[in-house]
Amino acid sequence: MKIIHSKKSIITGISIAIIMSFFLLFNVDFFFASKNPYSLILLISLFLVTILTGLLISFKIDFKKDKNTNIVNSVFFVILPIASMQMIEALNNVFIYDFSPRSFIGNYVVYLLFYFLLFILTSSFKISILILNPLFLIFGLINYFVEMFRGSPFVPMDILSLTTAKSVAGTYTYTLSINIIVAFILFIFLMAAGIKINSPVLSLKPKFFAKGFALFFIVTVLGVFYGTNTIANLGIKPDFWNQLRGYQNSGALLNFCINTKYLFVTKPSGYNSDEIENIVTDSIDSSDDLSILDSSQKTNDTTQTDNTENNNQQTKADNYDNNQIIVNKYEKKNNNQTTNLAKCSIAGGIKNTALDAFSKDKLDKGSTSTNEPSDEISADNSDNYNTATAKPDVTSNPLNSFESKIDSASVTNPNIICIMNESLSDLSVLGDFTTNEDYMPFIHSLEKNTIKGNLYVPVNGAGTSNTEYEFLTGNSISFLPAGCNVYQSYIKSETSSLVSTLEAQGYSSTAFHPYYASGWNRDKVYPYMGFDNFISIESIIDNSILESYEKSNYNIFLFQNMLSRHYPGEDILLRRYVSDSYDFQLIEDYYNNRDTSKPFFLFNVTMQNHGGYAMTYSNFIQKIQITSSNNEYALANQYLSLVKESDTAFKELLTYFSNINEPTIICMFGDHQPYIEDTFLEELLGNSLDSLSNEQLQSRYITPFIIWANYDIPEATIDKISSNYLSTLLLQISGVKMTEYNQYVASLYSKLPVIDTVGYIDANNNYYSYDDKTDYKDILLNYKKVQYNGMFDEDNKKKSIFYLNNK
Repeated sequence: MKIIHSKKSIITGISIAIIMSFFLLFNVDFFFASKNPYSLILLISLFLVTILTGLLISFKIDFKKDKNTNIVNSVFFVILPIASMQMIEALNNVFIYDFSPRSFIGNYVVYLLFYFLLFILTSSFKISILILNPLFLIFGLINYFVEMFRGSPFVPMDILSLTTAKSVAGTYTYTLSINIIVAFILFIFLMAAGIKINSPVLSLKPKFFAKGFALFFIVTVLGVFYGTNTIANLGIKPDFWNQLRGYQNSGALLNFCINTKYLFVTKPSGYNSDEIENIVTDSIDSSDDLSILDSSQKTNDTTQTDNTENNNQQTKADNYDNNQIIVNKYEKKNNNQTTNLAKCSIAGGIKNTALDAFSKDKLDKGSTSTNEPSDEISADNSDNYNTATAKPDVTSNPLNSFESKIDSASVTNPNIICIMNESLSDLSVLGDFTTNEDYMPFIHSLEKNTIKGNLYVPVNGAGTSNTEYEFLTGNSISFLPAGCNVYQSYIKSETSSLVSTLEAQGYSSTAFHPYYASGWNRDKVYPYMGFDNFISIESIIDNSILESYEKSNYNIFLFQNMLSRHYPGEDILLRRYVSDSYDFQLIEDYYNNRDTSKPFFLFNVTMQNHGGYAMTYSNFIQKIQITSSNNEYALANQYLSLVKESDTAFKELLTYFSNINEPTIICMFGDHQPYIEDTFLEELLGNSLDSLSNEQLQSRYITPFIIWANYDIPEATIDKISSNYLSTLLLQISGVKMTEYNQYVASLYSKLPVIDTVGYIDANNNYYSYDDKTDYKDILLNYKKVQYNGMFDEDNKKKSIFYLNNK
């Protein structure tokens, strides 16, 4: 054995070690500020890695015999996957010594598989290492930032959403962290090791054997994983209901890979298309009450008598003074439960209408809109607002004393406006806290002609279009592969929806989203759902401005300046997105320019409250401050201030339509909770996010919903309803006809008012995960079968269930 070195190699090795050391010293504050008790040990270990990297570059061990060299290089090659593993796990906020032996072995097998695959393709240890580790680092960084910005990890289905992700990536703030420092130090070490390692010097037969062994290893692992349930039976499977927990408990790359097994939708167990009609009919006929509203009040009674330890929803119900709200106006209408269904035609595509031209014309003319909150609703600033004890000032809400001139008994086919409000949520469902003033004074105090409550949605922190899909279709994301995005993956043809149901009854249909049309593939999906028109940001803002904004890497200052010059007097943006105030003004305009020969239906997805709460903006004043904590939560404060702006804008919208003499019903709901400081969420929940109970985890998927009309409708608070039921409730309150599928979904609500990606909740307020063995398994399986028939079984689809008229 001989140690070989040169002056050049020593200088290079020392230089790189010094640069790495200075990089660590320059960022040493990250380690001392860390709450990790092992951060100092970690810092010392990284300095040792820099020294080892310098030595690797400076010196080379030369064995006199090729056999010894081959053995050392081969051993080195199969050890390096451990370093690659730690590089990625550093970005996953995990260190591999925290893994259980089973998780460690599972991860090691995955990394070794990739190493062997590259060796087969390249016949080189060196090239394999130098190609793989940059790819590993990129994967780790993507997962790190995806997790940072939306609170959930990068899963295979996200690959289909890269275009949408790119459009919002520039709106977030990127900062250095311990995780990134550790990963880059290990990356430099791995690249140095790759440069130094040599492939075995082998004759043809041993080389064939080496590659044969590597291929056998790969085929065996893939065969066992994809062809059998052995790996899953060993407990190595995705944590479907909390992917972040799964990634951190058993590794990022391992979980990403095992998620690929569940990418494809398979037929439900025992599926037979001939049974679908019987499943639907039997469920409808056996239901005691198809009124979701009536059923919800029975569920509310159960919830109010339940004394579970973490009943945050009950606290919220008390805040709304539920006991004084009486359902006394709802009457079941026979024409809501039609079974004489036939075909209706679908729009062949998005039509160009005067709405697009009107949007641009309105901007060119200018207006006097403002983002300043209305003075008509004033919070009491003398005292803080406490979510646990505050009672809404019902008497101060002008719409609670509003007297409609519309005869509700004569209402048929009212105008319907649906608003999915980006990131709108009431964080008090997580726990009590105090702010300097009420952040939702109008919504909290709104009662007359109002149904509102807690909506359980399928996503948290991101994934807007999945909530949208559940609302528009009545389907549940919980029956689809974890982490999937339906708009990106599954809607490739005509799809039944709320849109097709209303269009079959003569409604016009418009989708409105003040952001890019291509986001979540909406420009392709909306025609399949039946929308006649789709108005996006390209329709309301000059496209040359949008192009300049994109080319500037989404420079908000440039964007604001261009808008102020082109549209003087307009307050279009709040922060970097179209404000809810401006969004709702456009809704009013679209209503005024509607086809008056048809009832009006509009579905709006807002943008104002979109994530990215770290930056400050010249066009945004923070008005809400959390006062119950010693910690400063900048993200949460900005978020709650945005919610206050949404509340004010919603008041203006409802005030406008209260003066409209045409019957109009407005439904607004949040798509998901925001991604803000974990420490604040843990403070509210009183528990680590990694250790939440089923009830606490479910509370992270609650957003508010409000159904209001400018004529008499029932007044109630619904404590629990998941988003797959909401459009059916809306149809019932509107008094329009429903499909058999809507009736079927309504029949499920009385038994399972919540079905979401976390689990399900029954009418007795029992919380379940999908791994639990319960009496509801057959109900869920049947729901899955009916949904599968409507979504995927094109040849045997029971169209009469999903469509009205002649479909």
